[in-house]
Amino acid sequence: MGRFDARDVVAVSSSCWWFIAALSSCLPCASVASDPRVAWSVTTPDSVYATGVLSPDGDLIYIGSMGNKVYALHTSNGAVKWSYTTEDGVGTKGVLTKDGNTFYVQSGDYADSSHMLALDTSTGSLKWKIELDGPFGNYPVLSSDEAHLFWVFYDLHCISTVDGSEVWRANLSLSVYTSDVASPNGDTLYVGSLDGKLYAVASSDGSTLWNHTYGADDVTVRTGVLSSNGGTLYFGTSDQFVYAIDPATATTKWKFAARDSCEEEPLLSKDESTLFIACNDYFYALNTANGAKLWQHTGAGRMEGNGALSSDGNTIFIGSANHQIYALDTTAHGTVRWNFTTGGDNDATGLLSQDGTLLFFGSGDGNIYALHTGNLSWLDIGLIAGGGALLVAGVVLLVVLVTKKSGNNNNNNRDPLMSSPRL
Repeated sequence: MGRFDARDVVAVSSSCWWFIAALSSCLPCASVASDPRVAWSVTTPDSVYATGVLSPDGDLIYIGSMGNKVYALHTSNGAVKWSYTTEDGVGTKGVLTKDGNTFYVQSGDYADSSHMLALDTSTGSLKWKIELDGPFGNYPVLSSDEAHLFWVFYDLHCISTVDGSEVWRANLSLSVYTSDVASPNGDTLYVGSLDGKLYAVASSDGSTLWNHTYGADDVTVRTGVLSSNGGTLYFGTSDQFVYAIDPATATTKWKFAARDSCEEEPLLSKDESTLFIACNDYFYALNTANGAKLWQHTGAGRMEGNGALSSDGNTIFIGSANHQIYALDTTAHGTVRWNFTTGGDNDATGLLSQDGTLLFFGSGDGNIYALHTGNLSWLDIGLIAGGGALLVAGVVLLVVLVTKKSGNNNNNNRDPLMSSPRL
């Protein structure tokens, strides 16, 4: 067998470039992803606490950053379609019209300045902007006819979606700050407060229908989630309780005693038989019929957001202050299917792609991640995390050796008088 010459690698790789290129095209992540869980990531100037919103066709995600930016990103690869520079940070999710043409989002600081923006989603240009009273609060809510936008800070505000002009303002309490939730018919808005009260307000004029006390005057009542028929409202409080009430009468159906403060927005399963809620270091799954605990997940640090549930309901994705994003198995008492480490707190709520294969998540480390949601096989990990590059190198070496062997066989069959001596 002839001697191995490194120059043969260049010669062979040049002659077989088409084969290597074809093989490499099957491994698009091998050279760009250091973690096989990451499909893509985008780095922003500051922390990302906002939850993204998908376009109707699922091709774009609209998301804000505390770095004074709103982004429209392609969900397939993270490429920026457009970005809009705000006067201050964007720390909450926005809301999109049903036709996907307008994105409403609030920007602000933690002191005394905030704005509501209406952005054209085709170009990222500003349709209108208004200055709001006080710092940014929580995410805005669209009325069912999309004629009005409701937002909360101290008061409950109703503004026109045409130009942002004020329609009415409900002076409920100096302690109202959580986002409101609307009844299925849109006639009633429910909003929590920092003084132990929950309010029901008429969406037509802001008049108070009822208010009920669910704790002391220093207790936070977090606006919750309604059942699809509007018959039950679920919410948590800072004094470690989760409630299910009849929103028509404010009558308590059941009350669950948690082991920590429950100030995150809850989430219902698809069949509405289970309520998921984060209570600081505890993440609970509760039976919606009676409030009984089905399971709890602990030991992950402060859990954030209300989670994103897979279409089959078997996995819920939740962020944590310990720099982790967890995929919990809802069919196995919340055991961890997988976890992903970021460089900061994960205060946002994740968002799933329309086909459920990607999880979009903003992080305190300034990145927006698209994570593969499934269980990765050893082949996935090998190819994406560097095995792909080794495979290409191995194929090149194999081709070199085969070519050399073939060359030697050809030389053995040649007329020795016509062969040149090897020096």
